[in-house]
Amino acid sequence: MKTTHTPGPWTTWLGDPANYHFHNRRLIVPLMGESQAPIAQLPESVAGDYYQSEANARLIAAAPELLAALEALLLEKTVLGHLGIATEQARAAIAKAKQ
Repeated sequence: MKTTHTPGPWTTWLGDPANYHFHNRRLIVPLMGESQAPIAQLPESVAGDYYQSEANARLIAAAPELLAALEALLLEKTVLGHLGIATEQARAAIAKAKQ
């Protein structure tokens, strides 16, 4: 049996201060699907650097799009011998990760 990841897209948000389990946590959550339970949690601050924690969360949240873009690039290169629309998918995924 093959295990698969939670389908994307994913996004990030700062946990609710009223919820003890998610207080001061940056959460990575799916935008669609049956459950919007967090996929991952990061401390709001990594070694006192809020911006680094936020950037890490964005990179993790971009994982489904990055995977899809890379798979599309390989498929286009194999089938067509050149790269087309997948190049734009890759650029969009990279932009999401780097916001």
